[in-house]
Amino acid sequence: MERASRRPTSNVDAVTEFYRGLPHVYWPTSPDKNDAALQHFKNAIALDPRFAPAYGGAAMCLVWRRSNRWPLDIASDDALLLSFAERVKELDTDDASALSIMGFALFFNKVNFDAGIELVSSAIRSNPNFAQAYNFRGFIQVWDGGSDGAIADFEHFMRLSPRDPGLYSGMLGMAYGHCNAGRYAEAATWIDRAIGVSPYHIAVLRVAILCYVGVGRLEDAQRVMTTLLRLVPNWRQSNPQTYWGARSPVLISKMYEAFVKAGLPE
Repeated sequence: MERASRRPTSNVDAVTEFYRGLPHVYWPTSPDKNDAALQHFKNAIALDPRFAPAYGGAAMCLVWRRSNRWPLDIASDDALLLSFAERVKELDTDDASALSIMGFALFFNKVNFDAGIELVSSAIRSNPNFAQAYNFRGFIQVWDGGSDGAIADFEHFMRLSPRDPGLYSGMLGMAYGHCNAGRYAEAATWIDRAIGVSPYHIAVLRVAILCYVGVGRLEDAQRVMTTLLRLVPNWRQSNPQTYWGARSPVLISKMYEAFVKAGLPE
């Protein structure tokens, strides 16, 4: 109750800029919309440097830029993300949204794995009922090769927020977790559900290939690869961004083998 009674900022202009950016920060988005959202969040930060949610919004923009291969200068984006993370740490905020998004971004963009894990954990300690933090922690675990612990987090996320517009990500995470455990039939069931909700989401389609190859549905994997190459025509085996936030060598190896079997060009 004490936390809810606190106002994050008294600067109305900063709040306005923050809300102007929100509609374009989540899927579906585009390079132009994402850039516009990032600028709104930067404006909010300039108006009130202590407004923690704006840092979280800006970090999510940088995640989308990396996941969709939009940044022209990855090093510049990484430096910007680090500066945002350092500022959030200085603020000593208990804003679970800002903490969890920042932690997720640090891990996904492969800027600082350990700091990312700690920030997401801090978000859950700060607000154990914040659904998205469990979703983010689940992905951090599966990208590290985890399975059952991550699945528990995804289940908790979907229980806490059963009508979440990003519910497909929980289904995607469930598929990841079952893949890591070698339960490919269960993984394929979950990825089928995720595709049903979000049929053209690049992350969903990539994990679908991993699941389908694992369960022996090679034709389905090849069909999905055709769709992916239409969406991302320059995607190749050698591209360092092929494996997203994955840190586990075993997971990266499985993804590589699945993509090659499905027809990813050299």
